[in-house]
Amino acid sequence: MEKSLEFLSLRGQNTVKCWDHHILGKFGCEAKENAYDKDRNSQGIINFGTADNKLCEDIIKERLMRPDMNKFDETMQHYFQFHGGDSFRQTLAEFLREKAHANQGRVSANDIFVTSGVASAFDILAHAICDPGDTLLIPSPHYAGMEHFHQRGQVNLYRIPLSSTGTDKTSSFHLSADMLKTAYQNAVNQGQKVRGIILTNPNNPLGDIYDVEQLYNFLEFAHSKKLHVIMDEIFALSVFDEHSKFHSLLRLHLMLLPDPWRIHTIWGFSKDLGLSGLRCGVVHTKNPQIQTVFKSLTNFGAVPPVIQHKLNTLLRDKDWLDKTYLPTNIDRLRSNYKIMTETLDSFNISYRHSKAGFFLFADFSKYLHPPSKESEMDLFERFIDGGVYMVPGCAHGWDTFGWFRVVFTSTSDKDIIIEGVKRINDVLNSIPDQFTTASSSSNHGNNRVESEASVSGELKGVKRKTPTTPDTTDDFDFIIPQPLSKDSGPEDPLEGMLKTLKQQITTSGWLDKNTSDQWEASNPDTAKAFRKAAGKDSSFEKMETNSNDSSNSKESVNT
Repeated sequence: MEKSLEFLSLRGQNTVKCWDHHILGKFGCEAKENAYDKDRNSQGIINFGTADNKLCEDIIKERLMRPDMNKFDETMQHYFQFHGGDSFRQTLAEFLREKAHANQGRVSANDIFVTSGVASAFDILAHAICDPGDTLLIPSPHYAGMEHFHQRGQVNLYRIPLSSTGTDKTSSFHLSADMLKTAYQNAVNQGQKVRGIILTNPNNPLGDIYDVEQLYNFLEFAHSKKLHVIMDEIFALSVFDEHSKFHSLLRLHLMLLPDPWRIHTIWGFSKDLGLSGLRCGVVHTKNPQIQTVFKSLTNFGAVPPVIQHKLNTLLRDKDWLDKTYLPTNIDRLRSNYKIMTETLDSFNISYRHSKAGFFLFADFSKYLHPPSKESEMDLFERFIDGGVYMVPGCAHGWDTFGWFRVVFTSTSDKDIIIEGVKRINDVLNSIPDQFTTASSSSNHGNNRVESEASVSGELKGVKRKTPTTPDTTDDFDFIIPQPLSKDSGPEDPLEGMLKTLKQQITTSGWLDKNTSDQWEASNPDTAKAFRKAAGKDSSFEKMETNSNDSSNSKESVNT
């Protein structure tokens, strides 16, 4: 056991490992603490990684500062109904019915439960429907924070790589019921106990939207295997594409649902309303047993009555919500997306078009050599050193390496978006030609003339506070601290072992520290016996010479 973890239980150690490999947590904090400011911190990091909506801060602040927000009475000083006050849950039911176009029987206050953020809702659902070691199916790429299901609930995620068609900006990452069926059968054949499916609609990081037919097909398949469906709809009101329409599960009529007791829908205030700091998630479930679990476990993550009052007041102000905030938010999402894509286009950086959410998926795979997680993390480090933070695809469970999620809502300043993309381009330009490939769907056409060294902190004068990235060569997966199953099949164990051994030899300095001279000096008797047995043959000297030559040219290991 590592000395630093000697005071922790196995669960505690697992949590530490999760954090050590948590891109969103560790580097999101660094980007926030060392945030770029043109006047006060021009050497700081531009944050294209944290999916925070800062586009309507002015509107929201003005509304939250009004007198009706500041109610406080003696009841707020004492214990309360931890899963949400009756008035707040009634308002939420009305709000969700209206926005999802659902009927009264589909969504009622009794079905609504309030948690301290959506992450808390994930944690409680994992506890409610899975035992430690059980499995949930999840399409990838997926939201990087889905490790919430594993962190305390010890639930495994079985990834289903989405099929990709085409290489242009409208390429499709398609999920079908047949893909779910195949993944389920593969997981069962591997001895896993599958308990449910996690879906995100609109998708994070792709910004895609499931249509009604897909939703029904997913539900029918889940019903056939008695699987729970957890539908994350946290970006439901952030659809900015004029030709796309979002369909909530809550809109589907109760009588048409194959298995309403195994369907659980999640929403929250963090994204659509730009209030991630107030920590309020919302869960809808018809299952009375799971409802009881939420009533019990929200004790560990309740939303304070003061916050409930503010959010209740906000949702009840329909005039402000429907005429001021929501249309303005969509307009600004659309505007920022246009700025981001036009700037990416100006530098010939390849990406997929997004329909909803705060991000798009960009392809830098031509700059990886070889195409691996290690190369992707090296590029991630280059971007950080170059002064821009984005989340790599491997953090999203995506093993077509070289894709990064690019967030366009972390600032309302057009100049910062342009500066951030310029920094991305500078990093790409600094990569020598021999380290790029032409096999990518990327069509980046700029000449790369700067030296590799220029991508370090001095590329932009960027100063890092914590210059290390997570070690991606550990025995456990990048996000979840144990190997995740994938529908594409397991990696060849021998190939993986040789790959790890080669990396350790080339990076550890082992050859420098373990020459034949050093061994002979440390083991004189054994060396003498060896020479005698070899008849003082020159083979030992040849071995020594070859070892020294190898230590002086580590590139030989890379052949």
